[in-house]
Amino acid sequence: MYLSVLKVNAEGNPNLPRHGRDWLKNPYEVHQRLCLAFPAFKRDDKGNRIAREDDDANFLYRIEGLPARVIVLSRSQPNWQNAFGNALYLLKEWPENAVLFIPSFSINQKLRFRLLANPTFRAKDERFLGKRCSLNTDGERFQWLEKKGVSLETNGHKRGGFSVFADNTTIDARGSIVSWRRKDGETKDDKRKMIFDAVLFEGTLTVTDPVAFANTVASGIGSGKAFGFGLLSLAR
Repeated sequence: MYLSVLKVNAEGNPNLPRHGRDWLKNPYEVHQRLCLAFPAFKRDDKGNRIAREDDDANFLYRIEGLPARVIVLSRSQPNWQNAFGNALYLLKEWPENAVLFIPSFSINQKLRFRLLANPTFRAKDERFLGKRCSLNTDGERFQWLEKKGVSLETNGHKRGGFSVFADNTTIDARGSIVSWRRKDGETKDDKRKMIFDAVLFEGTLTVTDPVAFANTVASGIGSGKAFGFGLLSLAR
């Protein structure tokens, strides 16, 4: 896997255009731009490259501020020339080479973590059957993360491969993240507004299944990965 840090040009004179800051305001547009750095793309009727909807698992990203940057964890090595060769104004400086990251974990290993997530559950009420609903209390949010880590057989696969504990996990509700998306065939002004509740988890986790945990790191946690959620950052 490869870890990249993109420093975004989001500062400067407030009376002048700040394209990088405007770009970060719509996570979906951030995702579309990042997709161009990887083989996962298709072409529209005019031959322009656009991101594919089914390739979210190719990479994960998270937007962070002060200073503004985008952290990207990808399965393949990114080609930032493809993504920013015609959009240098978005970046503060050209991205450094991606750092090769080879996941290697051991049982009972303790790691510090950071995770910006969109904790949700599927509604069972007939009126909203299947719709994703937000979890509103810290207790519910912690239970959501705890279940993501439990190393149990689920449909033939081991889930998570890690454990967390309430006494060393902080939960910071970051409010709503708003994004706009236009589907194929829609006009430029016909955008759909999407709202996601963002929660930042930080603390210490314990690895319970190294193989399952390595897969979790590569695949991310929870929904909304195309909107900047799910990247699990780790430190010893």
